[in-house]
Amino acid sequence: HGEGTASLQRRRTAVAWAILAVAVLLGAAARFYRLGALPPGLYHDEAYNGLDALRVLEGERPIFFEANNGREPLFLYGMAVAMSYLGRTPYAVRVTAAVLGTLTVPATFLMARAMFGRNVGLWSAWWMAVAPWPINLGRIGLRAVSMPLIVALALWAWWTGRRLKGWRQIALVSLGGALLGLSLYTYTAARFVIPAVVTYVLYQTWVRRKPPGRTELLCLLLSAALVMAPLAAYA
Repeated sequence: HGEGTASLQRRRTAVAWAILAVAVLLGAAARFYRLGALPPGLYHDEAYNGLDALRVLEGERPIFFEANNGREPLFLYGMAVAMSYLGRTPYAVRVTAAVLGTLTVPATFLMARAMFGRNVGLWSAWWMAVAPWPINLGRIGLRAVSMPLIVALALWAWWTGRRLKGWRQIALVSLGGALLGLSLYTYTAARFVIPAVVTYVLYQTWVRRKPPGRTELLCLLLSAALVMAPLAAYA
């Protein structure tokens, strides 16, 4: 009976990974198909980002891009890498968004599975793969697409690590905190992520009476603070 249960579990796991793989491939196809031509032309914010990517290729290394009302740097450095290989083309401006948008599909699965279970993870990944809003963000060279990926990975690492003990908990929770700090380098709306995490911790502590352990909280907040420190100092 035990062997039969284990075999059934392995088959279910294999099916789940196959379903996720199809979702990732579908999400990639939706984002990469005629990426340089659709939508036609470059939106003016895409052009601004392309100009700043050229500044990076010329040797500048800003931690915050002040032109065009100010922009966080992570996506623009990725765009600079793409343009260094692909040249000054619409495809090069957008391919970073397509890569990040595609990676958000499995990242969403990992996050939702850790928080709510495998079935919710699969549904969430498929929705991320085919919904029009994330597809749109994955086809234009704007930095907002980088935020869901980093936040999803941060929550996956934190939620997984908080259930572990010892060095594995320290490693994963610290990774989650570092990614939470890194989210501030993605898009303006990420400034609400840290307050949301703090609010959740306070809710768990005061309302549900299930406060996080000291090790978990220390690793999470300290690693987040270390990563966000350079941008905070600039601000």
